[in-house]
Amino acid sequence: MHFLAELKRRHVLRVAIAYAVTSWLLIEVTDTIFPRLTLPEWSVTLVIALLAIGFPLALVFSWFFELTPEGLHRTAVDPDLAAGTHASLKLAGRRLDFLVIALLAVALGYLFWESRLRSDLADTESDPGPVSIAVLPFANISSEPDQEYFSDGLTEELLNMLARHSGVRVAARTSTFRFKGSHDPVTDIGRALNVRYLLTGTVRKSGEALRINSQIVKVDGGYVLWSASYDRTLRDIFQIQQGIAAAVTGALKGELLAGDEMPHLDPKAFNFVLLGRYHGLRFSVQDIQLAINAYQQAIAIDPGYAAAWANLSQAQARLADFGAVPPAEAYAAARHSAERALEIEPDLAEAHLALAWIQQNYDLDWLGTRDSLQKTYELEPGNERVLRRLGTFEMLIGHTGRAIELFRQALAIDPLNPGSHHNFGLALLSAGRYTDAEQSFRTALHLDSSGSARHAQVASTLLLQGRLAEAAAEIEHDQSELYRFIFQAMIYHSMGRVAESDALLATLEERYGNEWAYQIAEIYAWRGAADSAFDWLKRARRQNDAGIVEIKISPYFRNLQGDPRLAAFIAALNFPE
Repeated sequence: MHFLAELKRRHVLRVAIAYAVTSWLLIEVTDTIFPRLTLPEWSVTLVIALLAIGFPLALVFSWFFELTPEGLHRTAVDPDLAAGTHASLKLAGRRLDFLVIALLAVALGYLFWESRLRSDLADTESDPGPVSIAVLPFANISSEPDQEYFSDGLTEELLNMLARHSGVRVAARTSTFRFKGSHDPVTDIGRALNVRYLLTGTVRKSGEALRINSQIVKVDGGYVLWSASYDRTLRDIFQIQQGIAAAVTGALKGELLAGDEMPHLDPKAFNFVLLGRYHGLRFSVQDIQLAINAYQQAIAIDPGYAAAWANLSQAQARLADFGAVPPAEAYAAARHSAERALEIEPDLAEAHLALAWIQQNYDLDWLGTRDSLQKTYELEPGNERVLRRLGTFEMLIGHTGRAIELFRQALAIDPLNPGSHHNFGLALLSAGRYTDAEQSFRTALHLDSSGSARHAQVASTLLLQGRLAEAAAEIEHDQSELYRFIFQAMIYHSMGRVAESDALLATLEERYGNEWAYQIAEIYAWRGAADSAFDWLKRARRQNDAGIVEIKISPYFRNLQGDPRLAAFIAALNFPE
């Protein structure tokens, strides 16, 4: 009892309470602020350690010293000797009481704010619809600009991990990457992407060393729900991804990814896959070849890396689409890579997507394509690319209503993707809704004015509506000589400028006849030259021209609808019902 009375007289208990409350507040603040200042992960741990070391020192100090109105004095050992200073000691004790009360009030205020925050999240969880989030491109703050592929790749990996979970709706890559480097307000970005939360971050990579900072921001209000910093090495990249994805789903829906198996991959191989994807998203033969080289290096390091094989397959097939490699050679290599990926990982969505492209555009195996795309859809129903590919398939076989619905779903996930608006326009075009198609193509043009065939597609809707002068003016702006000549040949013929149309058609046959035979057949069909149209269709079939898969929905063959040869050609392609 005497010892407790002495602790009370020397204000040790008051100091202990004040120190504990202050330390707790400091830890909470540093845990929130330090990641935003891109301070290293260990800095928060250092603060906790220093506060823990300081606690016994503060108690010892309060035992031997007391703060009085006259200043700091050594505490009298004998209470009787301290009687003269009893009033000042009482005043000092009262001040310590006020300090403790003030600190407790601050702590209660913080707890109240946190409870309101959790209440917001509880409201989110009670919402019958999925939580929506956009993963904005992580900023590359490395000293070497060429490390941008890594920060972009990490962003895409996180996006894909989150998109695989039905409880979270994730904005697609094309839309989110439009805000790369943007300083737009959080509310504007969230409104444009139609999401309630944003995941942002920075990446610093130097050799094998990594520093990654990330945070979740609530669009409505702009405050930070969660933040973290990771100071690791490249070999820890998968644990970092898993940790961020788990924290995001845990914060938003309480659905941790603890059941997900950690990938057993070589970090160097993973690095090459990120580099390959970086080049694969750039539309040039040179970049596609660089992507292929990167995937092959990943496979050389880890032959069992299924995603590397799947991405390699898609890149190899694109060489044929660009006319850089003969279709037979390119698609044979692409098929081998896709099948190898499926041997390693039968449930890899990217591998089924790669195989579906070959089945659709080279094999004309419609049932096989449907099975592959349906499998992909079952594996990743929230993947915008899967929705677009499945929508395109349904459109090509004539199921335009189903195609339009799938493209609407893709646009909900990826509202700023010009390709999604383009595909939606094609579906509307095939349904005969030319005015609606025009609006969709104009949206794609607004989002990406430099994209291939953007003006050409707008011109096509004007041509089909009979607005020939507007179509002729619109097509002049298209940057692609190929598409410009194709639609000028049709527009000029409809305007009675037959000689100009003939000259353009002759140029197309000479320059592009070996790769674009189907489009030349469309021109002849539009002109009503049936025999020439079917000659070029046969040539397109011999050349394995991927364009022939569009014949069932093409509006340019409407002048030949009564010709039995058209029905026979379409029947020979074995479209499913």
